[in-house]
Amino acid sequence: MRRRQVLIGLIGAATGAAAVTTPAMAQRSPKVPHVGVLTPAQTDATPIFDGLRNGLRDLGYIDGQSITLDFRCAKGNLDALPGLAAELVHIPVDLIVTDGNSAAKVAQEATRTIPIVMGVAAGALESGIVRSIARPGGNITGVSLGRVEQSGKRLELLKAAFPDVRVVAVLFNSMSVAGQISLPFVEDAAKKLGMTLIPLSTR
Repeated sequence: MRRRQVLIGLIGAATGAAAVTTPAMAQRSPKVPHVGVLTPAQTDATPIFDGLRNGLRDLGYIDGQSITLDFRCAKGNLDALPGLAAELVHIPVDLIVTDGNSAAKVAQEATRTIPIVMGVAAGALESGIVRSIARPGGNITGVSLGRVEQSGKRLELLKAAFPDVRVVAVLFNSMSVAGQISLPFVEDAAKKLGMTLIPLSTR
């Protein structure tokens, strides 16, 4: 009996609940995970976040029932991300899911203890978000969309498919860390291929 009381006390301490043994504890529902989502998006009503909800549902996690998803949307204003990240840390959430490089970096700066999962990032290694692909380090892990050097490789493939191409316009997000990092690789590839590159910055 004492072993059971000790285990209940440890579980209670881990979840922030009072370590008191009562008959009601046996009927108490387990803690619902509280997951914060940090994104520069306008809204959480997007195909990407619908996919997140559907994927969680496939694993038995239903938003509002067996899991709580707490979205913080910067609505395109990257300067708002630090404040939104601070809100999630203050709650505190059990885990932070980030959308894009900027959100991942901001979340890293906001907390070194709450686990962070990159929903998607580009060139996470090159941008310094992780120490290595095999061992990200710290409190962060997730998905990286390949290495930024591949941006130049794509231009090589375009040239191989259409040898007569001489001038190429490149759209890139000037507010995105990934866009800033990958552009030099594209410019270098264009010089080697004898192509004229026209970078078009967007936000």
